[in-house]
Amino acid sequence: MGTRSIYRGALWVLSTGALVETLEDLTIYDIFNGRLDVLSNLAEGANFRTSLLWLLGMVVIFQYVLTRTRYGNHVFAAGGNPAAAQAQGVNVKRLKVICFVISGALAGFTGILLFSQFKSVRVTTGAGMELSAIAAVVVGGVNVFGGSGTMIGALLGAGLGIPAVAYIVGPALRQQEAQEWIALGSSAKVELGTPTLFKAKVERTTGWIVEQRELSVYVLSDNGRDFLAMSNICTHLGCRVRWIADQEQFFCPCHNGVFAKDGTVVSGPPPRPLDRFEVKLEGGTVFILGG
Repeated sequence: MGTRSIYRGALWVLSTGALVETLEDLTIYDIFNGRLDVLSNLAEGANFRTSLLWLLGMVVIFQYVLTRTRYGNHVFAAGGNPAAAQAQGVNVKRLKVICFVISGALAGFTGILLFSQFKSVRVTTGAGMELSAIAAVVVGGVNVFGGSGTMIGALLGAGLGIPAVAYIVGPALRQQEAQEWIALGSSAKVELGTPTLFKAKVERTTGWIVEQRELSVYVLSDNGRDFLAMSNICTHLGCRVRWIADQEQFFCPCHNGVFAKDGTVVSGPPPRPLDRFEVKLEGGTVFILGG
């Protein structure tokens, strides 16, 4: 860990901590980590990526390598008893170097997958993930001292230990709540032709937990009679967008998502327009359904 800190500090000095990003939307990005619409559309809110296929492919390949090849036998032998493996003719030092090279190459490939999805990267990207990886393999039955373990077990450990499971299957288990009309404010506050931000307090009940959260909604009207209500949450990764008046666009600062004033995507990684709410006007007050 000390060596890791030295290298990370050197990277900070060399890169000056700058954010590296691109606005290009290349096909290769979708191949590495694009959205899997076939699976994502099965459950509301799901976000399966092609990186899932890369993960499963790597698990199959390395499970075969570890259990069906001489190299794999040498890895288990050197991990269980290095002296005995050396006595049997296994070059333990060279084997360790090869393992570290493969591990580093896979870490680099993971960085490529992350960049393909977010199209931006910092020196600190991925910091702390090494501890999550160690926890995943331990939960999956891998002996940290060497000699035993499987790729399938590590995969199951990652599935049990990473909150992504709840992100994927949670929408399928979520109970539908009765939607209510939420008052945002007076329609007189809406400036014609310009999205106006409204905020409202919403109470949500999950099981026995009752929580209150703030709902932010942009309301647009061109004539004072017809209103369009849009969420201020970017459809890419859930960041908050803000209205840039001089450019007449919504902007997401995290990954440069740009939306027109009606919420449609102009540029960047967002896969769809800003979410909209059903609107009604009663007694000069703007209401939205749900939230």
